Amino acid sequence: MRKPKFSAEVSLQFQKSRFLALVFPVASPEGAREKLKELKHQYEDATHVVHAFITGKENSLTTGYSDDGEPPGTAGRPVFDVVRGQGATGIFVAVVRWFGGTKLGTGGLVKAYGDSAKAVLELVSWEEDLDWAEFTLNVDYSLYEPLRRALELRSGKILEETFGDQVTLRAQVLSTQRDEWTTWFQNASKGTGRIIFLV
Repeated sequence: MRKPKFSAEVSLQFQKSRFLALVFPVASPEGAREKLKELKHQYEDATHVVHAFITGKENSLTTGYSDDGEPPGTAGRPVFDVVRGQGATGIFVAVVRWFGGTKLGTGGLVKAYGDSAKAVLELVSWEEDLDWAEFTLNVDYSLYEPLRRALELRSGKILEETFGDQVTLRAQVLSTQRDEWTTWFQNASKGTGRIIFLV
């Protein structure tokens, strides 16, 4: 799965109604609800603030959407279908509508909301949503450089370093490499190093 790196927005017009489509990265359903609350306050003059979100991991996704007063199935669902089609997670899409005086009808609403979502998602920069295993460890200075190289080879990242009697690191590796990393570390430290996985 993938997730948006940054937020984006685009404004469109359909038969005199103005549509503002926005996308935001979010980490949780609570984050999506908070973003919706902010948008409803920011665009309180709008007729509708329709939204859809997907959060979680591939095996345990949490999803939601709302028509926000539009006829059922004509707004939130089309936005959600477009978002789901992206294979995305950690994403919140809102389409804000200001009614322009011309009714769009059921088909027109589905098209307008779906096209608005497509337009904003075309602007998104994506990144892979990877599962990371975070850990802390203590090592002697003699193991510091080999450890850094081993992390680089495994796409790991050092998040924090503390130098004292020993080197204490907070780092992460891909969850799929957790066992491989633990084995490498135990062998390299000859059982003297201590590793504690946090996540």
